[in-house]
Amino acid sequence: MASIIVRLYGSMAQANKAAAELKRKGYAEALVLAPGTGEDLTGTLQKAGLLKSVAALYAADVEKGGTLVLVEAAWGDSGAILEILGDYSPIESSVAEPTEVGPTWDERTPFSSAFGLPLLSKNPTPFGSFWGVKSVIKSRAPLLGSTISHSTTIIKAPALTRRGWSFSGMLGLPTIR
Repeated sequence: MASIIVRLYGSMAQANKAAAELKRKGYAEALVLAPGTGEDLTGTLQKAGLLKSVAALYAADVEKGGTLVLVEAAWGDSGAILEILGDYSPIESSVAEPTEVGPTWDERTPFSSAFGLPLLSKNPTPFGSFWGVKSVIKSRAPLLGSTISHSTTIIKAPALTRRGWSFSGMLGLPTIR
């Protein structure tokens, strides 16, 4: 998925140099918007893919004398494009930069974290509670993260390596060393 990267520069010369460098390195054509062009800046920015509220803030920055460079970054190119644009001394705009880069990760809820889903329940055994099945694991200790050393196993998953608690142990098969 492509993302729109916008940087504000103090002069048209800086903006043109940044756009030329992007083109020289083979990235997408940059749109350069300067004050006094006589076009509807908010509408142009909206057509480029920005939200109306964000477009209005950037348009106000241009009307105050700044010059905008907009680039549609292909997936995976954002970091390199940001670095190139940063080399030409962009100035601060009225639009706040996002403080969080990428999704957050919570080890306790890997499925929800991986797909960016909200946690639906804080129940530690939702399957067992729903179906009325007792949990196989008796302790409240996490499955992963604490080390228990057994004579037959060395792994950071104590509930999965104790004889009788793992599928392999229940069948009498050797466990992971």
